[in-house]
Amino acid sequence: MIIPLKPMQLKTFTLCFWVQNSNQGRQTVLFYSTPESENELVISVGMAVGVWIGGKFVQFDLHRRAEDWVHHCVTWVSSSGTINLWVNGAVGTARNIQKNYIIQSGGTPILGKRKNAMLDVFADAFSGWMSHVNLWSWLLDQNDIQELTLCKHSQQKGDVVAWGETHMSLFGGVSLGPDTSCR
Repeated sequence: MIIPLKPMQLKTFTLCFWVQNSNQGRQTVLFYSTPESENELVISVGMAVGVWIGGKFVQFDLHRRAEDWVHHCVTWVSSSGTINLWVNGAVGTARNIQKNYIIQSGGTPILGKRKNAMLDVFADAFSGWMSHVNLWSWLLDQNDIQELTLCKHSQQKGDVVAWGETHMSLFGGVSLGPDTSCR
């Protein structure tokens, strides 16, 4: 579980993270639900990157090997509904989801697991390594995203979730290890 640095009420966001996942199935990176919406903000990786915002889903297909470290950034703007996926510094085709929607505060974000509210169990657990998970309440520009991909902005931290600064509780077999994402 994560305790965000500020409320998760978002009209715009950039979420960036490094992952090295160890299987091809869908694996949850970030799960955020509220009492009103089980899938308020959910990001999963695998053969595709899936994004839920306010109960609506969009998917970006990927073509890569699972054993490699991969840098992802997801950007979204409520006013247009435009969502983009950046993989290793390159942006894909923009999609649209939840125009004029506001991601609501009042929930608890979880890294690496998805909680099924009806069954009160976790699913789609992440298997592998993740690092530098940061969430900003604004759009990072192309230069910032590319510098993060090249590990040049290692001190740039999210204002909502900041890797290494935001309080995170570890449970369910999660362990900390040395970071090899920027080698």
